[in-house]
Amino acid sequence: MALLVTGRVAQLQLAGEGTKIATERRQVLSAARGDLLDRTGQPLAVNDSVGDVFVDAIGVNNGLTAWGPKDRAALQNDLHEVGVLLGLTDAQVGEKVAADSRWISLKRGVPAADARRIRDLKQTLITVIDRPRRVYPDGDIIRGLVGSVQISNTKTASGVAIDDLTGRSGLEKLLDKELTGIPGELLTERGPGNREIPSPNRRLVPAQKGTSFVLSLDRSLQYQTEQNLRRALSTYGAVGGYVGVMDVKSGDLLASVSMKVDPETGLIESKGYNAGVIDTYEPGSTMKPFTMAAALDSGTVTTETRFNVQDNLIMKFKNEQKRFKDDTPHKQQYWSVRDILVNSSNVGTITVARKLGPEAVNANLKQFGFGAKTGIADPKSESAGIMRDVKDWSGVDIGTVPIGQGISVSPIQMLAAMNSLAADGTYVTPRLVTASIAADGTRIERPVQQRRVVRSDTASEVRSMLADVVRAGTGKRAAVAGYEVAGKTGTAQKAEKGRYSETAYVASFAGFFPAAAPKLSILVILDEPYEQYGGLTAAPVFADMVRVTAQRYRIAPQRATGQDKTQSQVLVTPELRAVNDPTRHAIAPVRPAPGQPATLDGVSASDPGSAPASVVGGVPTSVVGGAARRTAAPATDPIPPGKKASTGSSSRKLVPADGAPTPVRAKPPVAQSDAGQPNPGQPDAGQSDAGPGRADGGTGAVGLAGDAVTKVGQ
Repeated sequence: MALLVTGRVAQLQLAGEGTKIATERRQVLSAARGDLLDRTGQPLAVNDSVGDVFVDAIGVNNGLTAWGPKDRAALQNDLHEVGVLLGLTDAQVGEKVAADSRWISLKRGVPAADARRIRDLKQTLITVIDRPRRVYPDGDIIRGLVGSVQISNTKTASGVAIDDLTGRSGLEKLLDKELTGIPGELLTERGPGNREIPSPNRRLVPAQKGTSFVLSLDRSLQYQTEQNLRRALSTYGAVGGYVGVMDVKSGDLLASVSMKVDPETGLIESKGYNAGVIDTYEPGSTMKPFTMAAALDSGTVTTETRFNVQDNLIMKFKNEQKRFKDDTPHKQQYWSVRDILVNSSNVGTITVARKLGPEAVNANLKQFGFGAKTGIADPKSESAGIMRDVKDWSGVDIGTVPIGQGISVSPIQMLAAMNSLAADGTYVTPRLVTASIAADGTRIERPVQQRRVVRSDTASEVRSMLADVVRAGTGKRAAVAGYEVAGKTGTAQKAEKGRYSETAYVASFAGFFPAAAPKLSILVILDEPYEQYGGLTAAPVFADMVRVTAQRYRIAPQRATGQDKTQSQVLVTPELRAVNDPTRHAIAPVRPAPGQPATLDGVSASDPGSAPASVVGGVPTSVVGGAARRTAAPATDPIPPGKKASTGSSSRKLVPADGAPTPVRAKPPVAQSDAGQPNPGQPDAGQSDAGPGRADGGTGAVGLAGDAVTKVGQ
């Protein structure tokens, strides 16, 4: 507890002693800052202190020369003990006290335990001044969410200035007013020798600790999530990533981890800020379920509604024709809404969106929380994403927005939106703070906030479709034995300098489990993985998180529901073909140590027991045709006139050491298609055996400038 002393001199008449000089001293007692605890009560941010030790050198010299033998010996012993605690020899202490000063620093930043031992000596010539310190037991794993503090000079109610901790970022800043306690005060009168004089004016006002808060985070799960993401960045060669886990019913954010690769050292490190609410990205095909939900909920379509879906669609924009394409050319398909979503058809999704209308699409996305801050973090730092008002839409926005381009979202927005489908169509506001604990121990729970977005039966229908994506579509590698998993893959090109890059992708998987009665929603985002497909990179990480959370929260495997058969016609796309290939792994070459050339030797598969990838032409076969980038390639596909590219991830590209071989992205094959399950009377299109296709495997390409193609994937 830090003390600040002020005083005034007064004349006191003491019985039998004549007139003496006494001093009134006011000591300001700093208040302890409130704690931040995880959902199990484990500390995430707690208080500590360090001491600055000072000595009255003039007083010590006078004592050593003028005091009696007994007092001198006691003083010398105290100086020796202080030296031992501070790691100073008797000679070093002697040098410091030889100065002709009342205020000499022996040592600063002394640990609290040692400072307390020095204070317990009760040597009046040695003073210990405590300085507050904030301790984060989990370090960087949690720092981005919890934030940090700084020492500020603040004034108490009586106008006395005192050093205190104030929030600098994260929850420490958001909750600073409540976390900050109320300083206390001790008023005494002291006479000669600094001895307290009994006085009726003595007054003690105890300091009051600030309010503590219980967070939704699970400290253990946060650590396991950090380990999974770190392994994923290393395995898939991504330059950054995010993984979040949310409780379906309460909206509690159980884990939220953001990491990046330092482009200079190649080391993986935690982001020092809450990237889940600050960073934004173009989500790609993970946006498609919300368009389908809006169309179903409004009655515009039913699960039985079918559309004739071509592999391309021409729209007009400022007297120009713009062509939207599915990634895999295919003959006209007579697809239901379910088929369109499971096949992640851009053309089909746009057809549904156009039937629904721009106003309805826009309003629906807002209902799911896009374009607005969640309130889970400091509003000054949280991003609302980029979502233009419908009145500002261009002629092609009805084509781009429903398939996840021309719109930018934060990871927390996407996680909360997907959670709405898991929660029977109810948007549950994400929570990071679940309860407050006052200084007297009173605990107040914070309420769960929710609102209806779509009907329960609509959410159930979309969940069934998303379960099909995992059973038969590009989400197969998100499947976990014993659990019915539902979700959607996404692969979207990153916007760079006003154009969409040809080589930089964001791969993601958003979903929940168990599909029929979801308990947890999970989002995985990988920034620029070596191979772009969300089904090959993000989906396996999602599966790892399902295993971890199922064990952590004892979610028992369920019996077969009888709904485990695919209900959709599935078009075989490049990504689906890659996902179905047991020998295909999107594994990046081993990163070189700083200053060392890169090598392709020692590349191993992501799951134990699988065969290592062979090397063909200097590039592992497991990544041929993937986003093999580590030098900046020219960006292609301009953003449409009047449209700005969304911010995208803040992660930087990793550039190899000098001399490192840079794999060259395989030229996308001339697209062929396989109708998979063709309608009666429709001939099978030829199937290409070439490597992965242009975007995200499935039907993820959309043209924005003439016939130039911008990809958004499954």
